[in-house]
Amino acid sequence: MTAHFDFQPDRIAVAGDWHGNLWWAQQAIDRAAAAQAQVIVQLGDFGFWTMTPATRKFLQRLEARLDEHNIRLLFVDGNHEDHDRLNARPINPDTGLRLITDHIHHLPRGVRWT
Repeated sequence: MTAHFDFQPDRIAVAGDWHGNLWWAQQAIDRAAAAQAQVIVQLGDFGFWTMTPATRKFLQRLEARLDEHNIRLLFVDGNHEDHDRLNARPINPDTGLRLITDHIHHLPRGVRWT
């Protein structure tokens, strides 16, 4: 499957293993913004876990920080995600991505882009 984006970023930041750590994730977003990245590719163990108050807070705060900096986050699932809940979300046929929030998208396994 090929992902189709409605944007062409000039700079991409790469991160990984946030494990739902809000402080660490916010720091990574702030550093990506300082480096003028428009996209962060998060390479596994993001923190998409069972929907508890802590997971809701993590996603809501990240969405707010990403919106503040106008950055999109694309994440690859890791072995610690809630795969059943994640895979139950539909893949957008136009983009090839799973929408999590306005600025957070899941990159399904096997997706590629140029």
